[in-house]
Amino acid sequence: MKGVVIIAGKANDSEETLQKVEIKIGNGNWTIVNGTASWIYYWNTTKYEDGMYKIYVRAYDGILYSDIDSIKVRIVNKNKTPGFTLPSLVFSLILILLKKRN
Repeated sequence: MKGVVIIAGKANDSEETLQKVEIKIGNGNWTIVNGTASWIYYWNTTKYEDGMYKIYVRAYDGILYSDIDSIKVRIVNKNKTPGFTLPSLVFSLILILLKKRN
């Protein structure tokens, strides 16, 4: 993946009390995403070195955080073929539903 990547997902809470969903890229800080039950985050991968990254997601209902869900992705922003460029593509990652800890 390269360029701006759309990361989106759905979270639910049996009591309908979701207050926020957070995402963390690699060893970075937790960041609040846009939305709760349906959420989206735009990740500008050009600010990161090429390589493997783990993306973590968690939800918060005001009392407890959900279990953390994660996915591994590879960033390849550098053009590997001289003189040939591809337009920047936007990929969507749909992450597994987050559920509140019981």
